Amino acid sequence: VVVEVHRQEDLIVDKFIGDAIMSFRGGNLVDGTPKEHAQRVVRATVASMRALRDLDDPYFRAMKIGGASAESALIGTFGTSNRLSYTILGDRVNLAARLEAACNHFGAETLFCEHTYEMCHDLAGLTWRPIGQISVQGKDEFVRIYELFDDEAEGDLSWTQTFETGLKYYENKQFSEAD
Repeated sequence: VVVEVHRQEDLIVDKFIGDAIMSFRGGNLVDGTPKEHAQRVVRATVASMRALRDLDDPYFRAMKIGGASAESALIGTFGTSNRLSYTILGDRVNLAARLEAACNHFGAETLFCEHTYEMCHDLAGLTWRPIGQISVQGKDEFVRIYELFDDEAEGDLSWTQTFETGLKYYENKQFSEAD
């Protein structure tokens, strides 16, 4: 069901890695701007989570999703004459994998980089919660991350505003106000 949703949003299903699906949008096989690509990925994320819940399979009830966008990436056919693969390579692919792995640490289903948030925060029906800055393997600087919620599936998300206010106080070292 997840692959079908990704195909409906015109994502490229790259590969299956254990119980993971690696999909992306971009390159010369699809039209669109980086913002349009990011928005399709975010819409596919929400639709995939809905489809999985609707499937109601006892073994596959939830996903962990990491996403990272870039203005440009290496997308194409890579390999040798014996083994070729149409794929995406680069820093943002590694970041997306690190964010997916960080979901458990933050108790989140989704984590996206700030660049994705900037391109997609105005999509209707979604709420974004800033998590803060994290250190990820392979990067020298901290990465600001956001959790994505489907308003329809989650119900009252007003608590995210309180969380965001507390996070701002915390980042400014105003700990009693943050509490």
